[in-house]
Amino acid sequence: MAEEPQKPAKAKRAAKTKGAGKVQVTLRRSVIGEKPKTRQTVAGLGLGKMNSTVELPDNPSVRGMIHAVRHLVEVSGEGAHERGSRRTTEEGRRQRRRAN
Repeated sequence: MAEEPQKPAKAKRAAKTKGAGKVQVTLRRSVIGEKPKTRQTVAGLGLGKMNSTVELPDNPSVRGMIHAVRHLVEVSGEGAHERGSRRTTEEGRRQRRRAN
């Protein structure tokens, strides 16, 4: 009987991390007046026009890019409500306004 060939270790690791998590990023503010580096970061995330949304893998490199333009974007998805994200601060403000 012929056995199936074993996958290399890298392929096994890639298969395990394939469904690691996704993050949705939406461009909420315009890049007009921003520095060229900031514009390039927004373009690197795949965002073009305002209110455009992309789904990206949740990994450290994407998180770093999101952090660099956190004042322009809104993040949703798994692990999106981390301390200091734009969405959580806006929700907190809304709740405080309603309480008063």
